[in-house]
Order: sequence, then C-alpha cells, then structure tokens
Amino acid sequence: MAQEPAASAPGAPRQVKVHPQSHALKVTWSPPASTGGASISGYDVRVYKGKSATGTPTKTATAGGSAGSARVTGLTNGQEYTVTVRAKNSKGFGAASKGAHGTPRTKPSAPRHLTALAGSDRVTLSWHKPTSTGGAPIDSYHIDIYLGASAHGKPHRTINTNSTSVHHAVLGLTNGTKYTFTVHAANAAGTGPASNAVTSTPHHTPHPVPTPHPTPHPTPHAVSFGRRSAGKLPTSWRRSTSTRPQGPPRG
Repeated sequence: MAQEPAASAPGAPRQVKVHPQSHALKVTWSPPASTGGASISGYDVRVYKGKSATGTPTKTATAGGSAGSARVTGLTNGQEYTVTVRAKNSKGFGAASKGAHGTPRTKPSAPRHLTALAGSDRVTLSWHKPTSTGGAPIDSYHIDIYLGASAHGKPHRTINTNSTSVHHAVLGLTNGTKYTFTVHAANAAGTGPASNAVTSTPHHTPHPVPTPHPTPHPTPHAVSFGRRSAGKLPTSWRRSTSTRPQGPPRG
C-alpha cells in the first residue's frame, strides 16, 4: 500500500486587502492555494511601519484557521503601514503573503472661525482649516444652509464645494431673508462635524448715484468800441483777450 505524502507548511494566503479605520486596520484574505496536506490551524498577521515588510513588526495579530480577517488596533492615523499574512498548519508557518498597504484614518475635525459677509443675493463664507485632518487629506468642504437664525433641524440646502478652498460664495439667496450656515470638512473616511454657526441676511446693494459735475460757463468777452464819428456808432468791434473790465469808450 502506497504511503500518503508527508505534510508540509501551507502556501501563502491570497488576496490580502487592508481596510483603514480609525487607529486600526482591518485585514482580509483568502486561504492559501495549498494547505500543505494538513488543515490550516491559524493565521499570523504582521504590520510594519512604512512601505515595506522589513525589520521588526510594529504590531501583530492572530486569527483562527477558519478565519478570513483580523483587526489590528493601536495604530497611528495618517501613518502608512505594510501588512503580511502567514498561514499555519501542523508543520508550522508557511510563506508570507505579498505586502498590502494601508493608512489608518478617521473623519476630520470641525472647521474653525466661520465668518459671513452678506451681499446682494449672496453670502460669502470664510473659515479656518480643521486642527486635524483625521489622517487623510481633506478633499472638499460641505456647507449646510438653514432658514432662520439657528442651525436646527434639516438643512434647507447643502452644498458640496468640491474644493479645498476656505472661502465660498453662496449664491441664489433671497435678499431680506435670514440664513444660518455651518461648514463640514470631508476626507476619504467621511464628513466631519460642523463648524460654529453664523447667521447672515443678504441685502440689495444699490448702484452708486453718479455725482453731478457743474456745467462750465463761457468766459465773457469784453467789446471795445472805437472813437465815435459825429453822430454815429462804430460799425466794427474786436474780441478782447483781456479778462479785465474795460472802461467806457474815450471821446
């Protein structure tokens, strides 16, 4: 009777993926293509700081033989990690998987110091960036618009600025209507909490009335008469270049 081949260490787990969480990474995988001829009894997850699986692991985790995932906690938001997974059977651990990369992250904190400047049919908002990005870059800001003097209930309108600018003009508002605004920062983990609320009322801005300019008056010209002939007035005159009053005709 032929003997069964001796068992060996299992192959490397496949399709290792990393799912970022706040201060943690959830790692998933598929079983090795080869169990080595013995049942898989467990998995070993190793987490390395940086872009490669070299040196001493920063964190490790274990999972049972039937598991396909593990969660590694105690990590730093915004720090990139490389993760490998090994399978174990009665002969020991097999080869490590290819490294998978992930960066723990959470939602950003609230924008700060929101201010509003009212104009005609619009309000221009300005704010400061959040103190924390949550470990992932901020990719946009969302503006909630409420009717009235408070930010309660469902927003009347929400705008995704699709921009990282900290200034935005909200257009299409009604002059004389009071609005309240809040701003949220968003990153790959989601949308963070609201900023302080500000209230503003758009108003009509009249066009400036042009200042009238005085109409210039022509400079009067003096007329001088020549010497009179007997019983007759002179029939010619000349324009004077002097602005001083002229005396009476001389006899």
